Amino acid sequence: MKMGDSDSLKSRLAILRSLRNPALMMENPPPRKPSTPLTLEGWEQAGNAVWQRKLSEPAGIPDSRDPDAILPELRPEALRFFDLETTGLSGGAGTVAFLAGVGLFEGEKAVVYQVFLADFPGEREFLQILQGLLPEESLLVSYNGKSFDLPLWRTRCLMQGLPWAPPREHLDLLFLSRRLFRPLLGTCSLGDLESQILGIPRDNDVPGFLVPEVYFSFLKTGDRTELNRVFRHNEQDILSLVSLLRHLTLLLDHPCSADKVDRAGLGRLLLLNGHPEAEGFLRNALEAGDRKAGSVLAFHLKRAGRYDEADHTWRIIMESSADLASAEERAKHLEHRKKNPEEALKVLNEALLFSGVDANENPWILHRIRRLERKISRETGRVSPGTL
Repeated sequence: MKMGDSDSLKSRLAILRSLRNPALMMENPPPRKPSTPLTLEGWEQAGNAVWQRKLSEPAGIPDSRDPDAILPELRPEALRFFDLETTGLSGGAGTVAFLAGVGLFEGEKAVVYQVFLADFPGEREFLQILQGLLPEESLLVSYNGKSFDLPLWRTRCLMQGLPWAPPREHLDLLFLSRRLFRPLLGTCSLGDLESQILGIPRDNDVPGFLVPEVYFSFLKTGDRTELNRVFRHNEQDILSLVSLLRHLTLLLDHPCSADKVDRAGLGRLLLLNGHPEAEGFLRNALEAGDRKAGSVLAFHLKRAGRYDEADHTWRIIMESSADLASAEERAKHLEHRKKNPEEALKVLNEALLFSGVDANENPWILHRIRRLERKISRETGRVSPGTL
């Protein structure tokens, strides 16, 4: 048992005992939610225990709200930036969404709609209002929405007997962000991207893991002090999605000016999209010493049947390091396409020598070396030079 667990266990047992002993409950009654009607400044009541507001001038980075900075093929007018705040972080049938944020472009500005569930009986109306903000023809933009927000939304609709009709298209920025930034940052939370990539500060923010606790405290006591921080947290999440999509758009439109990005990941993405600057971007990255980007380029050239260019790229990689993967690819090219097993064997032996790696620790390299030795011996009737 860890230090401090004993006190925690005692307090939990005391609570359980009090539940069985009404007398103890009367001695220490829990704080009760006040019976006065709820009022939320700046919000309009939209149903039973449901409140809604529109932030037409949300705080944030002004240039991140320009729809012209978004790729035209994404149809800026159809975008719906979406985020839920919930009573739990793990999903499941017992987790309820109590705050929804939906951002969209109206004219040349981004606006944020928020829907707040002030008590559980209003959940059905909450979900109906949310559905109205996210029509099927819109393009949903989220961060981890495919794994969390959408499954939770679907579950709550099923629990309330409502049809679930989400937008037909969904762009989850988490997957793009992982490809482009996780090799640099190690983690890829939205908060990490805000601070290290987008340069967006969060002042007096509520950590995400505390959001459920703030809501439950409000339900129990009626105290709205911390709720405003949760509302602001949700608003900032939406605005950060707008900024992140704009940033990704700039990376894809102008890759050669990219900063703070995994160049190999961006290069793969450019190649997948047939970007005209993809190869040039990867070559520049290789010249700057990015071997991983060079490897992406080499394999692309190989798949395209441009074998000599691929071999040249692997040779450049090997000039700066004894890269065994590149050596093996060069050996394949030399043996099978250039019909020069002696040169292939030489490349492998030199790579092993300069890498300082024991051949026995790389069985695939050792296997290829032994096979090349046997092949050369059969063809020439002599033991090949440079044999290990």
